[in-house]
Amino acid sequence: MRAVGADDRVRTARGRGWGGPLAAARPVLEDALRSLPEGQRAALTATYFGGRTVREAARALGVPPGTVAARLNGALRAFRLALAERGVAP
Repeated sequence: MRAVGADDRVRTARGRGWGGPLAAARPVLEDALRSLPEGQRAALTATYFGGRTVREAARALGVPPGTVAARLNGALRAFRLALAERGVAP
């Protein structure tokens, strides 16, 4: 299995879930996603947008599962804050 690169993560995120009601929010969501540090963005994109488990994401990203879990935890907090700052979340 080859490592997942940044282009793969973005393509995966863009390829899923952006239709319907999310289409109008896409620019704001992508902006909030870009505001995250690379490690957090990769963990969030691989799991939530890429449909991978923490273990699968860890394998693809070449880091231990605990690292992905920790990055994901930080990413979710930071993503919520970034969305709230943009008026999208409470």
